[in-house]
Amino acid sequence: DSTVRITFDKNLRTNLRDSLDELFDEDLIPVLEEHFILEVKYNTSYPTWMKLIVNTLNIKQVSASKYCMCMDALPHVFRRDQWAKTVEFQSNLNKRA
Repeated sequence: DSTVRITFDKNLRTNLRDSLDELFDEDLIPVLEEHFILEVKYNTSYPTWMKLIVNTLNIKQVSASKYCMCMDALPHVFRRDQWAKTVEFQSNLNKRA
């Protein structure tokens, strides 16, 4: 099926880099050590044959952002609770307007 692309991501890791020269340094923080991500991208509709595979293997289907998972693994850089407070503040401002 040329309208479907399937990828498997494993060993998801993260860290901050000051330059591209450091991009492949090994001092990375593991994000998903015991799991892998099966990513299915499609142009028209989710293929029936993929639904059968997912159901047969009892694969948990969820939406996930690899970027967000990696940011969550760097609490010294990004604090979700601070982001939530910012969003709540903005929401309250919008209610007043």
